[in-house]
Amino acid sequence: RVHGGSRRYFDMAERKSQQKYYPPDWDPSKGSLNTFHGQHALRERASKLHLGILVVRIEMPFNVWCHGCKNHIGRGVRYNAEKRQVGTYFTSKIWAFRMKCHLCDNYMEIQTDPKGRDYVCTSGLTRKTETYTAQDAESHELMDAEEKQKLESDPFYKLEHQNEDKSKAEQVTDLLQQMHSVQNLLFQDDFANSQIARRRMREYKTELRTDKKRMKSKGIDMPLPLQATPEDIAAAAAVRFGTQLTAEQKLEKARKQTLQSSIFAKGNKSTEKGLSEKKAVIAKAELVTANVFNEVDVKPTKPHFGIVNESTSVQDSKTLVKITPKRKVASEPKVEQIDEDEVKPDLNSSSLSILSHYSDDE
Repeated sequence: RVHGGSRRYFDMAERKSQQKYYPPDWDPSKGSLNTFHGQHALRERASKLHLGILVVRIEMPFNVWCHGCKNHIGRGVRYNAEKRQVGTYFTSKIWAFRMKCHLCDNYMEIQTDPKGRDYVCTSGLTRKTETYTAQDAESHELMDAEEKQKLESDPFYKLEHQNEDKSKAEQVTDLLQQMHSVQNLLFQDDFANSQIARRRMREYKTELRTDKKRMKSKGIDMPLPLQATPEDIAAAAAVRFGTQLTAEQKLEKARKQTLQSSIFAKGNKSTEKGLSEKKAVIAKAELVTANVFNEVDVKPTKPHFGIVNESTSVQDSKTLVKITPKRKVASEPKVEQIDEDEVKPDLNSSSLSILSHYSDDE
């Protein structure tokens, strides 16, 4: 603010708005405003202060199991706990923290352990057992109290321990040098490292924008889990799928095949089947005709007139012979002579069509 042409700077206390309302009936002889209103400065947190209980904010110091809901509660979960003193260890106070589980109505209580420099579970919860070695934790194993006292009191043991430390140092000298070189390489040029970090961030953001475009084009409202690798692209390119042809393309393809193929194609199964059936019918007809005319000793004007379904009339120069074979070719067909005036051809339309078909083929 500017007052009368001068600039006034406010400190942190003034920015927190510490101004308080003082009622008209208050005077300094009545003490502070909290005393005047009959309340504690911590308000609801100190509602049980007369019982020695103060409500504080605490984090769970380790992983535990709740006895009420049997659920796991991780380290770092925060609770409003009732803090009270339950004892002392020499001059150190032992504090107890009572809190309610956020998943059920069970109350849990832990206490400080000054002797073991840890917390202990007293009721409502069980600490999760987590045993691991210093090697599993990738840290150095600390020296216990007995070994430390032995090093301080026994000079020969201390000398042996120093010799062991020197031999270990010689073994890891190369590794330490590599670590120093990597450390110097990484932090020698801060500007170059910053450039690398910014470039990687730009590449990452570009990939995100590309993924968003891909999702939008495919109509997917979720990130695609996998990215195509060069091996996947090569494998996909090697796959061949049949194309769906339209009706016009199918017609054009059939026309080209017809023009390029031969009418005497041997590979056509339907053509070969038709030819074989045709040859079998012709051979059978010739056999029946030969048998009939050999026995009758009559030469027909058209040799194919012997292939009939019911009856066939054959005419020579003087007489007219009517042949009526059975369904199965008999050894002696019936032959009878009739007058020429009484002859009426007994050829139906189907018989004539069959005979004309085979005669045209020859």
